[in-house]
Amino acid sequence: MGRTNKMRISVISIILGILLIAFIGVATIVTNNQSQIAFAEPHDHSGWTAWTTTTSLPTVAGSYYLTADVTLSSTWTVPTGTVNLCLCGHGIKKTGSGSVIKVGEGATLKLYDCDTTTEHKYSLSYAKSNGAGFATVNDGLTSGYQTFKGGYITGGTGTAVSSWNRGGAFYINDGTVEMYGGTVIGNGQYDVTHGGAFNTQGSGTFRMYGGSIQNNAGKCGGATRLQGSGSCEIYGGKIINNIVSADGGAIHVGGSIPVILQDCEISGNYAGNGPGAGIWMTTTGTVISGRTIITNNLTSSGESNVEIGNGYVIGVGELTEGARIGIIINNVHTGIFTSGWSTNMNGKDPADYF
Repeated sequence: MGRTNKMRISVISIILGILLIAFIGVATIVTNNQSQIAFAEPHDHSGWTAWTTTTSLPTVAGSYYLTADVTLSSTWTVPTGTVNLCLCGHGIKKTGSGSVIKVGEGATLKLYDCDTTTEHKYSLSYAKSNGAGFATVNDGLTSGYQTFKGGYITGGTGTAVSSWNRGGAFYINDGTVEMYGGTVIGNGQYDVTHGGAFNTQGSGTFRMYGGSIQNNAGKCGGATRLQGSGSCEIYGGKIINNIVSADGGAIHVGGSIPVILQDCEISGNYAGNGPGAGIWMTTTGTVISGRTIITNNLTSSGESNVEIGNGYVIGVGELTEGARIGIIINNVHTGIFTSGWSTNMNGKDPADYF
């Protein structure tokens, strides 16, 4: 092979390598025969603004990345428009009462984390045998701690609305949050907050493509209490080890909100009085597909992964190998609890998945 041809091959290889890097992080998900991008375009922070302030967050829409931890004494209200925010391994820490972040009408927050190697420490209270409990993040701990990696949001107690504290980390009232990375940990108050990590109201929408929502606490909905007419779409990531005193250890579904669960894990959550340590569902509109795992969620009475109110059903898309979902029909314990099985899982044995 001549030198010219070798040079051509080298140039082509370099171009292909650049194109590959440019598209890393982009994945296509198919739900109900519709394709959508699961991970936003990769970002290298080119054109983004370095956020160096350590006591506040942006008041103008745009793209920002943290250069240090940020400690908030008051709730950050996401400005109108779209805010892209990369944690870069740092923490957003709330002191005092209130949600960490409010997202209202016309505002969208897209949360990223480029650093998944920086280690942080936390201790647990209300600890349970399956790993559930409430985390207090403290990198100064020297013993008796657990760890997680990457950037995080912590310390929110919720927004007081109608005598309830709602949404420890995120109070989403007609706005939108898209989570691509990071860890939402140690938010809410045990036996108090409705939606330890986040609460949706009105047309509020939450989408999760990666990261972890873990070790938050509340009264119902350790990760989230869904209310209103918006939507909750989980296309990846983990919702683990959250704890509540009442129902919905991870997710409490109410209102008329459709919930999409695809290729995600909901495990190790705890609901003291139950029902539904994984998910407590009192509406129809939840659809499960892909390699979704909902296991090892406990109440004081035993395992309770997905618990469905009488007369409601879960929609089933195409489940893939490794999917495992525990179901209880509240009070009745027997009956039809799925729709779409004959269409999307024809010839498959439900016992392999439920």
